[in-house]
Amino acid sequence: MVLTRSGNRARMQITRWLPNEVLVHIIQSASMTDRAVLSRVSKLFHALSLPIVNRRICLDTAKLDSTIIVVFCNSMIQNPERATATREMTVIDPEQEQANYGPIFNTMKLMLKLEDLSLLEYTDGLSSVCSRVSDLTFPNLSGYRLGIKSGDEENDVPILKFLARHPNLTHLRVWVSGFNEIEPAPSSRLRFPKLRHYEGTSGLPAYIVTESLKRARISAWGWDALENEQIVESLRSLTDPNVPFILSNDYHALDNEDGLSMLRESLMALSSRMPYIMSLQVRSATTPIDSQILETITGTLEPFEHLVCLAATHAPDVDPAPQDRDAWRLTLETWANLCPNLRLCCIVDSAWLKGEEEWVEIAKSHFFLFAGFAVFDYEELLN
Repeated sequence: MVLTRSGNRARMQITRWLPNEVLVHIIQSASMTDRAVLSRVSKLFHALSLPIVNRRICLDTAKLDSTIIVVFCNSMIQNPERATATREMTVIDPEQEQANYGPIFNTMKLMLKLEDLSLLEYTDGLSSVCSRVSDLTFPNLSGYRLGIKSGDEENDVPILKFLARHPNLTHLRVWVSGFNEIEPAPSSRLRFPKLRHYEGTSGLPAYIVTESLKRARISAWGWDALENEQIVESLRSLTDPNVPFILSNDYHALDNEDGLSMLRESLMALSSRMPYIMSLQVRSATTPIDSQILETITGTLEPFEHLVCLAATHAPDVDPAPQDRDAWRLTLETWANLCPNLRLCCIVDSAWLKGEEEWVEIAKSHFFLFAGFAVFDYEELLN
């Protein structure tokens, strides 16, 4: 078939035949490079591509040259509609080029419809970063993630100031490396009526007011019974006993008696105050799971009347101990006897699902998905 010039032009104008919904799907399926090309095809493609191309932005200063970051930020400042289209913003490790702070945060000021903000791996210049963030307000913000390698008291006030202005948060992640903790003043109260998900330091929940928390991951526990009881009490106050609760705990130094005592005391406090926990994970952050850790867990399980999912694992960068799957299977059966409602279990790399008559091995990834742990940030953000 031979097309005239007008016929060929009509054939090339794909927008005459495809509805906008299909065009949007095509753009979403394309690579970032192709999306940039498509945005220049026509005014319609530009309008459709704009919210997709700019919806998620990640600035990693360890991978991107500072000149590129400045040019990108200036481009968004000159075209505010691009910033308005941004819903998720991630800034990683801007420690080396403090000159980037100005353009980055001037750009963020224009992101009026931002829904999720992540500031990760800050070290040098943290005070400057925190003070700049404290001046920002995002009316639609529902998720906030802050990861810092070193903490000091002068950062607490700006961080809390920022959080206090965003009461609609549903997901909050605040990680502080090592044992540095954010400790708000006793008068500070952070009211998050919609908060569903918390990850981070053990000190902050004591200053949060909500009753809707459904999931939590605590990065470090205390070294004495009183401190652990206070942590558990603060968690309990954020939850509804009638709603199943998912809890993941990171523990340090479980290779000595002090660490095992910390584990025992925290689990005993949880079992007495929060027996309604449905999914529980003991995650060793520094040492492999061994028989002593498993025995310590076993000695605290009986009061967990509603426990359905239970896991004992270690961080991915921990060298595993020699595997003894037969011993793990015996531990599984012991846990099942102590917790009659147990249906899912994971020990190190082995996972099981309770069948009609016996336990069946499943993929560890499936366990994390079914148990509700897959939603947590298990990447080692601060290494």
